[in-house]
Amino acid sequence: MEMQSNSSHKFIIINISRNFSNFHIFVIEIFSESIQYNLTNDTYATLEAVDYNFLILYIGEYVNIINSTQDWCYGNKEGDESVCGLFPRSAVFLLPDPSLWPFSREAQEIILELNETLEEWWISIKETYGKQARIGCQDDVLLFMEDLMVMRKKILSGNVPIEELKDMRLQLAKKIDLGNQWLGLDMIIRDETGRSIDLDSVSVVQIFRAHITAAEKILNDSKPSDIRVVNAFSLLVHAQSATVDCKSECEFSLSLYDSTDQKFISENFIFYWSPQIGALSNRSSKALFIDLGSKEYPSFPASTKTHRIFLCIRVSRIAPIDPSSATMKKVFDAGPPQLWSRQPYAAALLDLSDIFDRPVNDHIVPLNREDTLEQLIAKARSTNSMKISNGENSAAFGRSKLMLSTEILIGSLTEIKKSNLHIFSINPPVEVKKMYFADVISCDESRNDLYLTLLHGDFHGGKGSDKNIEARVSVVDSNGVVNNSIEICTADGTLHRSTYHSLVFYHEDKPKWNETIKIQIPDEADQNVHLRITFHFKKSYDKTKQEKGPFALAFARIMEGSTLIGDGTHELLVYKIEPGKFDINDITYTRLPATRNELKASQSQMRPQTTTFIYYEKNYIIIQTITCSTTLTHNKNLLDILQWKANRGNLKLRLEEISKSKGIMVSEEIVKFIPNFCDVLFEIMDQYSDYDELIFDSLIFVIQLVCEERYKNFRIILQKYVENFHSTIAFAKLMPLLQKRIENAEETHEWTLSTIKSLGILMQIIVKSKRCSDRLGVTQADFHQLMAEFLNAVILFLRNKRVRMTCQNTALKYLPTIFPHVCSPDIYSPQELTAFLVNILDHINGSISPRYRLNFIREIIQSNLFLEGHNRCHLLPKVLDKVLEELDDIVSQTPNIDRHKIEDCVVTCADIIFDIFDRLFRTNSQFENGSEDELCLIISKVFRSIVQTSIYLINEKIVFSTFAALLAVLLNKMSAQMYKIYVDGLHTRIDKHDFLMELLHLFRDLINRSPFSSSWFYMIYLLNKTILKTLKFIMQTIVEQFYGIEFDLDLWREYMLTMVTFSCQKSLQIGSLPTTKRSRYLSSQLDLRKIAVADLRSMWFRLSMKDKGIFIPFMVGSFLQVALIDDDVVRETVIPIFFDMLQCEFLSHPFRDFSRFANEMIIQLDCLVDEDRGDLSFKEQLKRIMLQMCSTDPELKTEGCRFVHTIDTLLKHLFEYREVRTNAYCIENGMDRTVQLLKYYDAIGQHDLYISYVYKLYDLHMLSNSKVEAAYTLLKHGETLTWEDRELSPALLSAHLNRHCGTHRQLKEALYTEVANLFDEKEMWEDAISILKEIKRLADLYHKISAQSRVGFTFYLVGFYGLDFPVYLNNQQYIYRGNECEAISSFQHRMLSTFPGTELVTSMDDCSHLSEKSGRYLQIFPVQTYCENKPQKKCANRLICWYWKNNRIENFEYCKGQFRKGTKWTELEDSEIMRSWVIRRFVKSVEPLPNILKWSLVASISEPIEYSPLMEAVRTMQRNNDELEEMAHVVFSTPLESVVPLGGKIRGIVQAFVQGGIKNYKVFFTEECKAVLNQSERELVLQLEALIKNQIPILEFSLYVHASREHQIDLQFHESLAQSFNEYKISVEERFGKIPSQLPPGCSIHISHSHKNIEERKMNNFDSSISPTVMSITGVFRRGGGLYNTKSGRNTPKKSSRGDIKSTTETSSSKRISSSSDHSMDSVFNDLNNGTPRSTLDLSRFEHSFQSPSSLSSYTGDGHSRHID
Repeated sequence: MEMQSNSSHKFIIINISRNFSNFHIFVIEIFSESIQYNLTNDTYATLEAVDYNFLILYIGEYVNIINSTQDWCYGNKEGDESVCGLFPRSAVFLLPDPSLWPFSREAQEIILELNETLEEWWISIKETYGKQARIGCQDDVLLFMEDLMVMRKKILSGNVPIEELKDMRLQLAKKIDLGNQWLGLDMIIRDETGRSIDLDSVSVVQIFRAHITAAEKILNDSKPSDIRVVNAFSLLVHAQSATVDCKSECEFSLSLYDSTDQKFISENFIFYWSPQIGALSNRSSKALFIDLGSKEYPSFPASTKTHRIFLCIRVSRIAPIDPSSATMKKVFDAGPPQLWSRQPYAAALLDLSDIFDRPVNDHIVPLNREDTLEQLIAKARSTNSMKISNGENSAAFGRSKLMLSTEILIGSLTEIKKSNLHIFSINPPVEVKKMYFADVISCDESRNDLYLTLLHGDFHGGKGSDKNIEARVSVVDSNGVVNNSIEICTADGTLHRSTYHSLVFYHEDKPKWNETIKIQIPDEADQNVHLRITFHFKKSYDKTKQEKGPFALAFARIMEGSTLIGDGTHELLVYKIEPGKFDINDITYTRLPATRNELKASQSQMRPQTTTFIYYEKNYIIIQTITCSTTLTHNKNLLDILQWKANRGNLKLRLEEISKSKGIMVSEEIVKFIPNFCDVLFEIMDQYSDYDELIFDSLIFVIQLVCEERYKNFRIILQKYVENFHSTIAFAKLMPLLQKRIENAEETHEWTLSTIKSLGILMQIIVKSKRCSDRLGVTQADFHQLMAEFLNAVILFLRNKRVRMTCQNTALKYLPTIFPHVCSPDIYSPQELTAFLVNILDHINGSISPRYRLNFIREIIQSNLFLEGHNRCHLLPKVLDKVLEELDDIVSQTPNIDRHKIEDCVVTCADIIFDIFDRLFRTNSQFENGSEDELCLIISKVFRSIVQTSIYLINEKIVFSTFAALLAVLLNKMSAQMYKIYVDGLHTRIDKHDFLMELLHLFRDLINRSPFSSSWFYMIYLLNKTILKTLKFIMQTIVEQFYGIEFDLDLWREYMLTMVTFSCQKSLQIGSLPTTKRSRYLSSQLDLRKIAVADLRSMWFRLSMKDKGIFIPFMVGSFLQVALIDDDVVRETVIPIFFDMLQCEFLSHPFRDFSRFANEMIIQLDCLVDEDRGDLSFKEQLKRIMLQMCSTDPELKTEGCRFVHTIDTLLKHLFEYREVRTNAYCIENGMDRTVQLLKYYDAIGQHDLYISYVYKLYDLHMLSNSKVEAAYTLLKHGETLTWEDRELSPALLSAHLNRHCGTHRQLKEALYTEVANLFDEKEMWEDAISILKEIKRLADLYHKISAQSRVGFTFYLVGFYGLDFPVYLNNQQYIYRGNECEAISSFQHRMLSTFPGTELVTSMDDCSHLSEKSGRYLQIFPVQTYCENKPQKKCANRLICWYWKNNRIENFEYCKGQFRKGTKWTELEDSEIMRSWVIRRFVKSVEPLPNILKWSLVASISEPIEYSPLMEAVRTMQRNNDELEEMAHVVFSTPLESVVPLGGKIRGIVQAFVQGGIKNYKVFFTEECKAVLNQSERELVLQLEALIKNQIPILEFSLYVHASREHQIDLQFHESLAQSFNEYKISVEERFGKIPSQLPPGCSIHISHSHKNIEERKMNNFDSSISPTVMSITGVFRRGGGLYNTKSGRNTPKKSSRGDIKSTTETSSSKRISSSSDHSMDSVFNDLNNGTPRSTLDLSRFEHSFQSPSSLSSYTGDGHSRHID
């Protein structure tokens, strides 16, 4: 196909119109815009190649065309240039250049960002589907995508104005950031307009803080809306229609009622219903209830403090009064409408609690005609249910209903109008105000409203009884003029009236109106205004009679002398008026008392009245007033201060009351008059010095007032006042007062606290006053002196430990607020202020909270004072020192740390250093304020502390992202020269070594445990870049100072491991990145991996061959991780290192071997490929480079190439295995590849890997329920094991493939058992039998070992002498093993028969002289075994011990006695014992016996060793103790063992009538003996003493065991033994001291105390207070036998605790094995005579720590032990 060469253009797939035979086509919806994916349709077009390489495309994708013909194109997808292919030309169209789009630049940027975002999101969602996973917020993401596409379509329409585009960008940014967070994509850093920031142009500090800000914003945006705090909202109510069963016009009144506070909270909204049209008569009946706040907004979840708000609906009909008689009804004349009355018709309540869940709510409210509004409210509050209050299913409703909608609008009124233009564009709603000030009062708000509520009245008696009474309210001034001050809020707007007409209750003389009237108070503050309420009778119209006017009057003074009427309820007096005598202009009633309180205060005895107005005691009216005024006040104290010149007498009292006042009402009054109030205060200060402190307190009160959140809008008023402040003496007054307040902080804590919080504004006032004074030249006081004294007082205040810490903390918080005002040469010298700050930092009280100390330091950094170089040279070192002190305190914290406090402190310390860098070394500033010397100072001071603090935070698992960023900032600014200066400043080599190790460890931790979220990609890359830069510095230091003679293995290893970790981190792997945006960015930057790998290779090849050998093979795996990175350059760089390793080991090995490297390479490849690392390109590169390098080395050409081919084949198998494992192929393929791999490992001798894959194959078989094959697979492992008790290999144990077994035999038994079970389960019983036969045979043999006694062997030394023997026999000596039960005479006869003509020699002396004589001489005498390989565990079964005493023996001994006289021993005592010496020789054979022959050549015979009487006494005593102890244990642990030999053994010791017993040894303890002993002999005497003492507890235990067989022994015989033992013990104690009994409580050696069952005695507990030297033999009281059962069923000997004072508590139960069931008494005595032990004591499985008495036999008395043979 001829192709036409084109430049690469970007096209988009739009359609496929032809039917090609090579692939299938599905035509779907087309996008003409440049969107990459169709996000609303899952159908796509698939191109399946047959003969050509077609490019698989999806509709909506971008493609780049490289070449094209008329019908076909050749190119690649956008973002994936590696795959190219063919596609139809008709399926694409050329995209226009974005610069030519007919949109504004703002719109183009938004569209491009939308395209990129939709592409990324769609790719992420498709990948998630491909992994059969689900994103938690997937539905929300899809909804966001729809919103973005709608927004995109709207922008493309070109009808969006620029202002709306800016708002759309902000909305877009919010949705994109939140969607990226949900999908795990990278965070986008934006500015305040929503545009992404070019991070390459800003500093590291700004980048990190931008990430923090973006993360917090995303977190806030992602929070559920129901938990946000609503400070302001409005309620939009739209009355849509009404159905009223009435013939008169109806007035609807809506208002809000707070049921919690039981009061109405809003004005009334009025609209009307017309009977003529049967609908609402107003064009639009919409009301917006404004100024609602957090108090009215329900909390989530609901609490008891939640305010329940009702919408109250009151319906009144406007009609004439119905006539009372039937006659009058017939001739009823309605009369003119202006005479009609408002009469109650219906009422309803709407609970607004549920409307906050939905944006718009529609309601149909039934109107109740039976109950009044007050009754409905009472029912709703008492039952908490609107069903009852609205009277559902009640006949009271009829057909009257009101249909309305409600909508909650969040935000202030300004925000609502801005964000809801559609509501206010056409027919805007009427704004209905709250009857109180909003939660946050606006300083621009101007209100002068009085809300009057007519509650109820009493007009009974007289003419008012049973009448229809109407109250008419008017506002009248002092001239009798009625003002139009009454406001009515209607659907048509606000109406002003002069008179308000109340409801008329039919025939009710005690009306309960509950009507609220809004009155606009006149602006003239000096005018007296009162409220006049006149009462009229209303009756049916009679045109013959005119209305006579009011019959009564009440009034209230609402403003008098600029003072408003107080809020609350008032009882007004009612004055009667004669009919027809009322004059509207007559205000003479104002001279009368208006309220009941005024009447009582007048104390007049006369009845108040005039000629027209007569007081009527029984009648009254109750009203309630609420004032909302920003210009008037009803606070008497405030008014007196504002008019202080007229109230000088009580001025001091008023000032005291104002400054100490509390409550909202007082505060609301004062904030209205801040400028006036402050002016008055300074006027008073000018004239009355005595009031200075009161003025000061009042000023502090005002300042603190505007600091409250409620009055924050008034701060600007106070600020404007301060800016225009003009007093010239205020500073001279305020400075001493301020200083005094600071100095008296101990006594005036609360006032001082308020003063400190007001420091900023106070200092601003002082500075303004000082400058005003300077301008006018009237300065009298020395301002500099005053300031110096004040600052000195502050220092003393902060140093004073008696001042409350709260006060000092607050001072540090607010002290920086004075810096901007005083830091000016004309006010106070910056140098002196700097000295003041340094002084504070030096003398600050240590008890002050670290958080406040650090925040104070941070404020210093933020001040302009810090920017001046001459100030900074003093401040910077001090600031750094203080920060380092805090960091040192953190690192030295105890384990019980407050993690939150540490995190706060760490973040603040980091922020301080951030601020220093940001202010001195900002990247994008025109010039840097800081110098290089200052940067060196910062690095030299804080670098090590930052490193150590980071390590501490990582170890303590405290969030350390801030310090990681700080480290990046520091390293980013550090140059190579600075680094060298810092390292050279570390004086010792050890210090440098430690520093480098800390840095390398920290870097590896930062890489392995990333301190930043994975979405902070740019921050991670920046950190990596700074780490790599520093690693280059470190490399240079290591090469220069830790190489050659100073080579440091640990440092080199840490460096190389760090470089490996750096290179392999996931965030740097371009091919594995989640988004093309990230890949595109990395591709445009330097590849940090290649730089790191080049450095790593450089460091490796710097090493000598000797040093390289140290790193082989443990570094093979690390380098392999780097080589497996998917980058050709990296592999080309690293692979030669493997050949170098191979060559290095080969050349350094004496046998030219590289097996360690080869084995490690194979093991690591298996592990790493299994982790999905590497691909075929790695395999090919490794093979090519290694073969090429091996071929160039003659010595490695053969073996090296063979190894490379082995690795190549292995990688082939590993990749095949990984493919079937990861691509979800059928399990049979997985089994097949597993078998292939395990066979290969078996073939190349990798046993551990072979076993590993055996178990992988076993798991696959079990997964597919192929249990027969699983059994045969396990047999593969079993066949590699032996039946020996050999420990398993560490590889099996580390891989947990040992099935809780420790030896080959255990594991083989467990495997065979499992195999048999599997065969049994699958009914393959023949195979199971063959397995179990082997196990059964083995079990039988083990049973014989532990249960059957065997006849011992006898050994003889046979010497061949004489010339008649062959040369190879003459003068040779052999050790022969005799036959079973063969006596020495029989052996001698057999040997003489074997060698006829031989003469027997029985002497043990040397007969080598006979070798020169003719004839044949046989020297034969018995030798004893000397066992060195017997089990060291005392608890071993005696039958097992028998084996080791009689088999595999190669050490023997023989001895003969010798009587000597004339020695020092016979001089002490001439007895047989003292004359008896023993001569011993030790013989060693060449081969251990038994062996392939019954004899073995003698290898050596030792020189004779002479044993003195003392040495023999110790040896005999030791042997007797051991034999007695062992015999007692056998009897105790084996119920069938005969007790007779034990009794005889005890008797031979305690009743030694024949041989004398230990009496023979008393001579060794005499003073005469001690005088002739040398040092070693004295130690032997001490040993003998210990053995004699230890014999007592052994005898005691033996007697206890003897007594336990009361049915087998003679009682008299036992008691004689017990009595003899007591005598024996007394004799020993007389010589050696008291020996306490070691028997547990309740146990005795006597029969009378031994009737308890033997098992019960075994369970007796020992007292925990027993001395640790108690003999371990007492352990048998808790256990029997010498074996214990493991979980695997094997019998494992336990180590004896004899001689070990450590506690060896065991929990497993012991297994007792009888060994005497088939033995006669004779055999027992034979065993005793032959020295064959019957059993051994189990001395280890004991709950307490005991020391065997026999172990004390080796004690020398000087704290040392000696071993006696």
